[in-house]
Amino acid sequence: MIFFLIFPVIFGLVGILLLYFHFKINKSRRTCTSQTTGRVIRVKSSISGRSTNGTRATYYYPVFQYYVNGMEYTLTTSTGSGNPKLFPLDSTATVYYDPSSPEKAYVKETGVALIVGVVFLVCAVLFAFLPFLLLKLAGTFPLTFTS
Repeated sequence: MIFFLIFPVIFGLVGILLLYFHFKINKSRRTCTSQTTGRVIRVKSSISGRSTNGTRATYYYPVFQYYVNGMEYTLTTSTGSGNPKLFPLDSTATVYYDPSSPEKAYVKETGVALIVGVVFLVCAVLFAFLPFLLLKLAGTFPLTFTS
């Protein structure tokens, strides 16, 4: 029975945390109103700490070069992938930057945190109401509603 108490709380907290980070990142990007084309000039790799099964994973982060008013800037994205082929050298992407501080920039990402956050919150609500639904279906729900 503790399962029905813990799962909604865990899923709800993870969902809220993901949504918080999604909106916090988007708020800091509001000043990046101009755009230019960036080109992948290299891919940085980072080895993660040991996982529960003792293995390590390597994540790859593209480094973009872009120009604003003749000045060159570089940007390493904060979202990586386990597949370096996703970031071929010389591929391009739109770089959004702050016109008053062009070094403040980002490459638009998929918004996975938003999607996963919403999914976790929906699961939390479902897990919260699951015991009541099961009791109702079993005919042992203690409350009855009359109209």
